[in-house]
Amino acid sequence: MFVGLPDRPEVIALVDAPLLLPGPRSDPREQWPGVGEEVAAVVSGHAEHDRQTKLRVD
Repeated sequence: MFVGLPDRPEVIALVDAPLLLPGPRSDPREQWPGVGEEVAAVVSGHAEHDRQTKLRVD
């Protein structure tokens, strides 16, 4: 799942989407946050050369 970072619009941020969903995953898209909804995450890695940031949710 790609998300925007309000303070860094030039950065592409990728959330490890399966970690958003506890328990069985019959159709995880039904439980994903909606467009514009905030997601709490921490940076788990980044690649400066292509401005990509990996985010981890707990």
